Amino acid sequence: MRHSRNWQVRPLPQTSAMAFLVGLGAILGLGLTACARGVGNPTPTVASVPLHPSPHLKQATVGRLFGDAGSFLVVESGHEVIALTCTVSEGTFCWFGEDEQSGSLAREFAHQVIDELGGLAVEQANQNQVAIRCSRPVGQDAAITCEADWGWGGGWEPLAVE
Repeated sequence: MRHSRNWQVRPLPQTSAMAFLVGLGAILGLGLTACARGVGNPTPTVASVPLHPSPHLKQATVGRLFGDAGSFLVVESGHEVIALTCTVSEGTFCWFGEDEQSGSLAREFAHQVIDELGGLAVEQANQNQVAIRCSRPVGQDAAITCEADWGWGGGWEPLAVE
């Protein structure tokens, strides 16, 4: 629609509107073709480095978690089990037990755990927090397994220990 000088609204001629739509379609088609082909060649270093590494915990970090768990370490069927929660809501915190007051990790160690999990991954979890549980045969650092619940209804998912 076009406004005249006396502010009366008049419709555009059909040919003008149709020409506009055809031109817009051609531009969008060319843009999509260029995107599908890609522009230039990405450098191998950029293409081979993931933007967000997969959530994981280092073996040494999990070993320290078992050491720091104290009374929160539970023995079940010959396995030691720990459970903790980490959040990035209004700060960075990780704790054993029901709430952050009961078994809070030292601030620097909590930052390390969050960094290994991936701060962005924790931030994007339901309520900005993730529940983690790890188990190992009693007294053995080998054969540690961990899993995480990101709170979106998918349940417990394997968490790599590297």
